[in-house]
Amino acid sequence: MTDYLITSVLNHNTVRCRQEKSQNEVLAYGTGIGFNHKAGDRIDSEKFTKMYEIKDIKMTKQCEELLRSVDLAVLDVSEEIIQQASREFNIKPDNHLHIALLDHINFSVRRYRENIVVSNIFLEETECMYPKEFQFSERMLHLLNEKLHIQLPLAEAGFICMHIHAAMHGEKASYSAMMVHIVKDCMNLIETKYHIHLDRQSILYQRMVIHLKFAIKRASENVSLDNFLENIIPEKCRDAYDTANEIAQLLSDDYSITISESEKCYLAVHIQNIVMQNSKES
Repeated sequence: MTDYLITSVLNHNTVRCRQEKSQNEVLAYGTGIGFNHKAGDRIDSEKFTKMYEIKDIKMTKQCEELLRSVDLAVLDVSEEIIQQASREFNIKPDNHLHIALLDHINFSVRRYRENIVVSNIFLEETECMYPKEFQFSERMLHLLNEKLHIQLPLAEAGFICMHIHAAMHGEKASYSAMMVHIVKDCMNLIETKYHIHLDRQSILYQRMVIHLKFAIKRASENVSLDNFLENIIPEKCRDAYDTANEIAQLLSDDYSITISESEKCYLAVHIQNIVMQNSKES
């Protein structure tokens, strides 16, 4: 039990307060904790459902606005998802994950109740790139729907997955989403050029996606990759190598990502395997 001194009351459920000894300031959320209170009053931390440390001014403002509007049930399920992710993936969640996931779920629930349907065109790529996180997110979507008595679609599992993956790797969810976007663009280029549809569950497709993901990561970190077939691939797999060059150009033009000659040769091998397998099946 810790006493806090209220510095401001945001609404009946949210107060801004600080510890008298340490002077650490927090945003605290709990049912009715702001009711009949004012700045200068003391409050017991046992009444808090959730507490956020105030460190970043921009994030604090975002958190204040969010907590003014969020329902306690939405906060509870968001926190339960984070607790389960922490256990399953050994995540040490920071304020950013708590706020980002709560903000997303709150917005999704609001759209659902306003009958606004949201699709996720990157769902298959997300499942392919982050399979463990996606399976977890499917379970959490079921939990969310059960707890809130709603029926958010499977598309929502993809969005939750982005937040969990980002937290696991110290990234922003927007970066994880961008990676999925890039991969989808590259795979669409292959499908369009060869007039084929790639099975997202096939081993060859998944290998290609994994290589693309790590090729982009290596490029962003300036990590070089040796390829002893670098002088052979352009001749032996000429058409696939040309396609790899097109992918490299797309990455450069649209995302300012430059991949090496070795990376292009590896991509060419994956493309060659995909096209050959597709020809056998058609």
